[in-house]
Formats: sequence, structure tokens, C-alpha cells
Amino acid sequence: MAGTTHTVTNQPPPLTGYDVYAADRALKEAVERHIHPDLLDEVHGELGALGRACGSAQVQEWGLQANENPPRLRTHDRHGHRVDEVEFHPAWHRVLGKGVSAAGPAPADTYGERRPSCCGRRSTPATAARCR
Repeated sequence: MAGTTHTVTNQPPPLTGYDVYAADRALKEAVERHIHPDLLDEVHGELGALGRACGSAQVQEWGLQANENPPRLRTHDRHGHRVDEVEFHPAWHRVLGKGVSAAGPAPADTYGERRPSCCGRRSTPATAARCR
């Protein structure tokens, strides 16, 4: 392992060990605006847990590895047969798995009695079905 030659003072320290959800005021305001008030405490708790996980050194290292190893499209195998496969670095699976596992099953009624419609207006569940 190489020894250090000098102290670097013109770079910020690594940004790890923090809650990325709590640090994002705009995201928190959007959640409060769009999630039914009865579910806000639960949603804030779940997003806070995900935010702390995403701010960890391990998940950030996976993110760096995923960025350095973009997905590769394989159109043919070694025999010339068409396969159309995308190869992902294991870090991609770890990062995506962390997000998907944190999401869990969606609540049956995230918006309460009123849901946004495809027309941009708020609507009831009965009228929202027409826009699908």
C-alpha cells in the first residue's frame, strides 16, 4: 500500500454518514404536499431510513463503481447468435436492490380519497379511472 506524501487541504472531506432525504428540503416539501397527511409520519420514517442508507459510505462506493462500469449491451454470443443482453456490474444490482427493497409494497391509497388525474386536475378515484 502506498504511503501518503502530503496532506490535501483544498478538497472537502468525503460526504458520507448523513441522511440525504433530510438534507433535501425541496424533496421533503414535495412529499408533504403530495402524500396524504395520515401517512406522512410513516413515509418520512421510511424515506429517512433510505436517505441514511444512501448517505452511507458503502452505498456511495457502490454508486462510484456503478458509474465507472456502465451497462454493456451484448447483441451476439461468441457463436454469432443474437442474444440482446445487457451486462451490469454487480454494484448496479446492489444499488438498485437497496432502493427497491426500501420501497416495499406501495400503500393501497397513497393519496387518500383524492388522487391526481392524468389531466393535471385533482380527482376522485372514480373519475381517475377514466384517464387510464
